[in-house]
Amino acid sequence: MHIALGLIEYAPDEHDLALETREIRDRERRELLKLLDAGLAAGELEQDADTEVLARFLASVFEGLSIQARDGATVSQLQAVGRAAASGLPWAKGGT
Repeated sequence: MHIALGLIEYAPDEHDLALETREIRDRERRELLKLLDAGLAAGELEQDADTEVLARFLASVFEGLSIQARDGATVSQLQAVGRAAASGLPWAKGGT
């Protein structure tokens, strides 16, 4: 999975490139959704899991971690954020 963070804000003459990066982010979110749907079908997630919300949540966390890494966060800081995000995922079977 690639994280497409370029051109979140853009000048009017960069509109096409901004749309392209938006499409990449959307495609990656849809890939996450497919994986989550497969996990739901395989019984790896609670049956009431909202995979659309989960895909958007995970995409947001991944994108945020990427920005933090680019801005100089350490590996241990990023891992702590990942653990905090994972602790809020009670939809995984055996989760809290």
